[in-house]
Parts: sequence; structure tokens; C-alpha cells
Amino acid sequence: MDYPPRERVAAEVLAELARRRISRASLANGTGITYVTLQRRLSGKRPFTYDELAAVAEFFELPITTILARAESGVA
Repeated sequence: MDYPPRERVAAEVLAELARRRISRASLANGTGITYVTLQRRLSGKRPFTYDELAAVAEFFELPITTILARAESGVA
């Protein structure tokens, strides 16, 4: 099954949180994204905006292109 891009990006962000053992609350605090908004993004109900994804990438100290490439390839 092919998942929509917003779900693949959400899965990659969740995978990165798990790899680093970081909580969703810590990500919300570290990026300035409200917890409720972050939950919507991570559930795949709403896509990350570019600014939100850039903040997530900066938090993880990763290029935004790495997150997108992993999401595209399905390597979560």
C-alpha cells in the first residue's frame, strides 16, 4: 500500500524520535510547535508545514532533505 506523503513524513519523524529516545513533548518544546498541533502532524491527519518541518530538522540537527528522503524511500 502506498501511503500519502504526510503519513510517510510523520512516520519518519516518529522513527527519529524513537531512535533518539526523545518524547513528543520534548520535540514540541524544542521546536515551538504546540503539542496539540504536533500530535495532528504525527498522526498524519494534517501535513507538516515547511516551517514546522524545518524546525523539526533543526531540532534533530539533520538536513530537512534527509527527513524527506527517508520518508520517500520508506526507511523509517
